Amino acid sequence: MLNLRSQPPVFTPTPYKLVWMSGASDPWSSALSEAEARCLASAEAPAGHVVEANFPYAGPRRVRRVPLALASVSNVAQFLVASTPLLRRLAVAHWVALCSSTPRVHVVVGSCGAQLLRALEPVTPPGTTVAALALGPVAWRLPRSVELAVVGDRDPLARVFLRRRERCEVQLAPGVGHLGYLDSEAVREQVTAWLRGVTRSPTVR
Repeated sequence: MLNLRSQPPVFTPTPYKLVWMSGASDPWSSALSEAEARCLASAEAPAGHVVEANFPYAGPRRVRRVPLALASVSNVAQFLVASTPLLRRLAVAHWVALCSSTPRVHVVVGSCGAQLLRALEPVTPPGTTVAALALGPVAWRLPRSVELAVVGDRDPLARVFLRRRERCEVQLAPGVGHLGYLDSEAVREQVTAWLRGVTRSPTVR
């Protein structure tokens, strides 16, 4: 996540924000994958309510193919960094900039994005609440804000990290591996339903 050295963006104040937070195959880019972008768009949120980038929501958003081996190394490195105080020091300004623009942040976290969110929760500004949906979360402990964790029955990595009893609801996704959550129509529909639960709630308009 080399974009952490870029300036935090300026967000338009809105009643809520919908964002994505996952490991980046290309650490030089904060671009969402096509599948991630489609999921956020399926929420049908008003303009300014969806952040169309991955954390830290700043820096270049170019999309390029990254070999699987390099992407795996990048994600492992991000997980290890997210487990240290260094990450919080580098990321706090970006997270606070987002949270300061809204009283409610709703995050879809994927893979090691769960460990990143866990590290950032303690620095969330007062007055902002965070709720999360986790897909194949990889974290020493799930973030407290996770309401639902979806874990594929072909994802041994996420299942190892979830072997402890969690506070949130955990649902098993049949036939889904660690890299295939958004290839599953059932999982995509689950993400859309969760996001629309926010956008169609009269309490957040």
